[in-house]
Amino acid sequence: MGIQNFKMWPIVFIALWGLSACVATTPMKVSKSTVTPSIVKPLTVALIFPDTTRSFNVALNQETECFGTGNVNASFGEIFSKSVTGRLTRSFQKVTTVSSAAQAGNADVIVEASLAELSFMTGCWADANARFTVLGALRTLNPDGIEIWRSARTKSQTAFGGLADMRTVSADLANQMGLLADEWLSDLLNVPSATYAFNVDAPSGSANASGDKVLAKFPNNSINVKYTPGIERPDDLAVIISNANYSNRGRDIPNVVPAYADAEGIKQYFTEALGVREGNIIYLKDATGSQIAGVFGNKDNHKGQLFNWTKPNLSNVYVYYAGHGAPAGNDGTAYLVPTDATSQTIELSGYPLSTLYNNLGKIPAKSITVILEACFSGVSQGGSLVPRSSGLNIVAKTPIAPTNVRVISAGAADQMASWEQDSSHSLFTKYFLKAMSGEGDKKPYGNGDGKVNDDELRKYLDQTMTYYARRYYGRSQKAQIAVGGG
Repeated sequence: MGIQNFKMWPIVFIALWGLSACVATTPMKVSKSTVTPSIVKPLTVALIFPDTTRSFNVALNQETECFGTGNVNASFGEIFSKSVTGRLTRSFQKVTTVSSAAQAGNADVIVEASLAELSFMTGCWADANARFTVLGALRTLNPDGIEIWRSARTKSQTAFGGLADMRTVSADLANQMGLLADEWLSDLLNVPSATYAFNVDAPSGSANASGDKVLAKFPNNSINVKYTPGIERPDDLAVIISNANYSNRGRDIPNVVPAYADAEGIKQYFTEALGVREGNIIYLKDATGSQIAGVFGNKDNHKGQLFNWTKPNLSNVYVYYAGHGAPAGNDGTAYLVPTDATSQTIELSGYPLSTLYNNLGKIPAKSITVILEACFSGVSQGGSLVPRSSGLNIVAKTPIAPTNVRVISAGAADQMASWEQDSSHSLFTKYFLKAMSGEGDKKPYGNGDGKVNDDELRKYLDQTMTYYARRYYGRSQKAQIAVGGG
């Protein structure tokens, strides 16, 4: 009996070897996720699969003493892509597959999922080393394709401790790919969205895998300053316009990344230091041309919302604009750039700075102060607004403000308004607010009388904003303060 069984071993071995060399695989399918999201995150996802992942079709049979190295061919890349897509679709508001970060549009998150290797070891009978292995990577990118966050999970492996059925290897590997996708999904659901997304606010101290601070696509946090509380002034008014997201309505105008954060800082200054009631603030976020005209009027009718809200000779009026300015026409007329403008038609779609000044001059306010976090050179830190300019910039023709309007602007007509290196704030607004918090009244800039006058403000900005623009970027930026038609 023992001799007969021994003689059967070669037959069994040959049969199993033949099975491993010529495998009729069980059809693959996407495995069911083991992760149940508690909520659907209100974020849109652009999902990228590299070409090498889409076309991935070989699982390596790691050498064993029993069955050689017969590989398995199947559409693994297709199943992998469906596994990842299906899991993200159940967990996020919308998932769209794109070929590159440049095609992500207005997505909140850009995810790249890649498959690096599939392998299996069939084992010898009850071999403890028998296993299925999937290697891959999941990371998120910003619109420039730069990595923001990466999952630490790059490997999923299951040991089965026995002889594999070669006919089901592809199906087993499909399940293994699903397990890795589940681990990635768990990572995404269990860390703050701002850790991997670029279009939401990042909480203080959040960091990516490299330990670097993560910023939202459009930061929204004001700088950390304290003001001496001002007396509430119920008659005073303010207009705050923060144009950050130009890509939402157009394609040829770069975004102004820190505009939201700058506007939040200005709002804090207006309400805490100047005593403006929140109900007296007209706040426009990503304002269109018609919205700007609705507040300030147009060249034919100056009676916009601000005019109607003003109490004659009682209201102090403050206007803050953060966004693009640009020159247009043969004479370089200066325009504010609404978010629905196009760079090639600024003369038609922009809001003339002269109209703003003229209409403000017709408002019977006690005083009017305009603060412009904008330059009018046609070039910004986010890119050029002048199409096909070949590096030649039009010198903007900026109008003179009426005698009752005081204008404080980020720079001269031919200068660029600079940002912090991490795009968290604009240099001008940041140091303007620091000055007005009292730093501008201290030596060597001020006289310590508890107020910051224009001379003190100018000195402070020269020593801070102008210095850092030169230090960071080697460029000249000097704040302009013009009072009463000066």
